[in-house]
Amino acid sequence: MEEPAPAPQVVDVDVPDEAPVSGEVLPPPEQTDPGTLPEEPDTGGPVEDPDPGTSPEEEPDPLPDPAECESIPQVTPEALGAWRFMGTMWEEYGQYSSPITCDEPVPDGAGNVVLPLRWSGGSQDLYVGARDGWDLSGSGATFTPTSQSGGVLGFSTPADGGLPWMTYLDTTSLEFTTLPAETARVVMTAVDPTGGLRAFLADGTLKAYSATGELRWSVPVSLSAPLKALGVDAQGQTLLLAAGDTRFGASTVEGVWVDVAGQPGLPFLALGQAPAGTYELVPRAQEGLFLGVASGVKSWVAAFKSLQRSSRPAPTWLAQDAGRPLLRLPAGTGYLRYARGGGSSWDCRHEVELIAPSGQSCAQFQLPSQGAPEQACGPLKLAKDGTVTETLPSRSRTDGYYDSEGNRHSINSTACRVRWWPALIQ
Repeated sequence: MEEPAPAPQVVDVDVPDEAPVSGEVLPPPEQTDPGTLPEEPDTGGPVEDPDPGTSPEEEPDPLPDPAECESIPQVTPEALGAWRFMGTMWEEYGQYSSPITCDEPVPDGAGNVVLPLRWSGGSQDLYVGARDGWDLSGSGATFTPTSQSGGVLGFSTPADGGLPWMTYLDTTSLEFTTLPAETARVVMTAVDPTGGLRAFLADGTLKAYSATGELRWSVPVSLSAPLKALGVDAQGQTLLLAAGDTRFGASTVEGVWVDVAGQPGLPFLALGQAPAGTYELVPRAQEGLFLGVASGVKSWVAAFKSLQRSSRPAPTWLAQDAGRPLLRLPAGTGYLRYARGGGSSWDCRHEVELIAPSGQSCAQFQLPSQGAPEQACGPLKLAKDGTVTETLPSRSRTDGYYDSEGNRHSINSTACRVRWWPALIQ
């Protein structure tokens, strides 16, 4: 285990209506036509489909409130300097033609990290961070974990390409819990900020799983085009977006909300013109979701309020350096955004910014250098307990040896590496 680097320095309305003048005579209020009923407000429940020709109303950005930053977590130099590191040993694979593959490490929501790696033959090992280093745990299939509280949850896929099954790994006991195999392949998954996972299957079923893998509910969802994005907001409400020739017309985006109890709403026109690219739904601080689309460059194209059957343009602050990833803070007090820092391509230090729900910048700091140059910056992940993980680039080398007959053989070696800050964002 490498020694921590020295700690860096932290860089640190409504307008009320005017009261009437005393003695001023006000005109009588405008009377409603008695022949018409007032329009019912949209509560997010089943209503008539909107006119596909209408465009969403623009929602003004909330005004910055200085008090917002008081609820943003404080990150101290001492906490930044208390990072931990884990890496696999250099492994030799005889005459195999390819080395292992390092998958992204995942925080377990309890101050530790799970580092998955896949062998060239298709099997997988999981390294689990612990107080005294790491322990090896294994699974018989390729496991794709997501961060929960005190463990990781995800689908396991057999090497022969059979149907997947839900798997939960308790990172304290290193015990696996598995559910029976699904009846169809998994098309897309999304983490539930309240705990658990959503999965959309090829047979059109949406399933909700608890943080330890138990099935909460299963419901069919009718989409008129291929699924492009799946997201769960901070209240546990699920949004599915389909794009293409939907029931609302060619090149449109269709949305369907499914509430926290598993009750789907009616389809609605989410966007009148479907953007080209890869879609991503990110939870907003308190409720609803942002839609980002990456096509060469990333842009934020829409915002959705929880269970509301319409979209609005994304707030303007998201467009500032839109390529930076956006992570919701665990308590819903705001967001974390980051970008690569350092003076050269060989000096990878992430620049981190903490942002209030209104988009107001509240704090900035830099993750410390590990002490050795890095060729590339890996992604950051943020767990429910505030643990931050940084994927470090894998290191590979090829050696050789000659057998007794003079034939040369290659040996491929790979090191998978990660460092993390337990409970950094509190």
